[in-house]
Amino acid sequence: MPLLRGRTLREAMLDGPVPWWIAAGRVRELLAGLSALHARGVLHRDVKLDNCFLVCDADRETLKLLDLGLAKVSRDDLLSR
Repeated sequence: MPLLRGRTLREAMLDGPVPWWIAAGRVRELLAGLSALHARGVLHRDVKLDNCFLVCDADRETLKLLDLGLAKVSRDDLLSR
């Protein structure tokens, strides 16, 4: 597992309001991550500010979903692979 350096979305929100286009971009990244999990039959089940981690990649923050400890995997999806 790689070591991620950054901050949680909760920590980022303590900096104050962000422009709407940045907030919309973060929501888009979160939904893309959840969509990728759902496409593989995985439900995260613990989406919260502390499990959304912002990593700085080349002068840009990228949102990563963390903590799949409560995730539920579809049994049908496992059997079909």
